[in-house]
Amino acid sequence: MSHVAIYARSSESLGYPHALFRAHQDLKIPVQEKNFTRLSLFEGLRAEGLKEHEIRGALDYHEILDGLSRR
Repeated sequence: MSHVAIYARSSESLGYPHALFRAHQDLKIPVQEKNFTRLSLFEGLRAEGLKEHEIRGALDYHEILDGLSRR
């Protein structure tokens, strides 16, 4: 299986699995739900001991992918 994994990468986002990239593009939620979910996730991760910059870095990565998909 690991031998074919190399072929599953997305040409639209290097190093990111193609199926995951497509799912990210295709499964959009309304802005209000996105904001609520993001805040809930942020608060939950803070409660688990993650630092604010760690959480923001992880969440910002998805914002970058959103920007790429709009081009």
